[in-house]
Amino acid sequence: MNKEGRQIVSLQGQQLINLLIFMVFGKVFLHLAVPWAMIALAVVTAVVAEHVLLFLQRGHIPYIVISSILTGLGVAFMVQSSQWWVYGVVIVAAFIIKYAVRYNQQHIFNPSNSAVVLALVVFPQYTAVVVGQWGASWVILTLLFLLGSFIVYRARRWIVPAVFVPLYLGLSYAVTADIRMSLSEYVSMTVVGAFLLYAFFMLTDPRTTPSQWIGQVMFAILVAVCAVTLDSVYVPRPAHLFLSLAIVSLCVPFLRYITRETNHMPSWITTASLVIVGVGIFLSATRLPAVHFVMPGIH
Repeated sequence: MNKEGRQIVSLQGQQLINLLIFMVFGKVFLHLAVPWAMIALAVVTAVVAEHVLLFLQRGHIPYIVISSILTGLGVAFMVQSSQWWVYGVVIVAAFIIKYAVRYNQQHIFNPSNSAVVLALVVFPQYTAVVVGQWGASWVILTLLFLLGSFIVYRARRWIVPAVFVPLYLGLSYAVTADIRMSLSEYVSMTVVGAFLLYAFFMLTDPRTTPSQWIGQVMFAILVAVCAVTLDSVYVPRPAHLFLSLAIVSLCVPFLRYITRETNHMPSWITTASLVIVGVGIFLSATRLPAVHFVMPGIH
């Protein structure tokens, strides 16, 4: 494993510690509705799926993939489902996508986000985005901000949330907010624990985001604009954040080429394929119900 690989493993270890802290805090103090059994199912399924696919690809398992645990925890944190099998299906499918949809020997989609998108689009009658259960108290927000800031600084991805959060809030308020609502009221309603989890831990995956700072700025802008566009075309939903991340992930190979991070320019066939997939993800928003999130006390 090269130096970059060792650094990513170190970051994943820190990320795992952070998510375990959130899990214990959420279950003990916030009484998250996702049962321990569902969390365990998501994690075990992710670990098994990742390592089986790694074995099929390489013929052996050279190392334990910590990111598989992160994927399981991330899906359990973000999605609530009334059916246990939904977690298994979407997580396995997300890892198949990770190993099948690649460019320049790198996967394009963050598997955690892929699983969330699949759950929302393919099984909308059984799933919902967990928003309100993480709360909006200053203790939760401060904890998420501090731990999130530390990890994105180490990963050299702090520019992504620094650009995305204010831009998304400003655009979303200008385009979709009730005119009777002040900006401060809108921000206090939107910036809840789940939003910071998304901004710091879902949006900043080192493997699926540009390394150059200008590429990260462009990436954050595209995600914010895409999310607000979905909100304006359809009904505003938290789920649009995940759809937007999936769509903009398709642009990362181009961002890496534009910013001279790589010399590999996607071919016209690859470009056409990515455009078709992106349009398909955008149109999949029509499958989402008008209200698609969970608030405290509504399970």
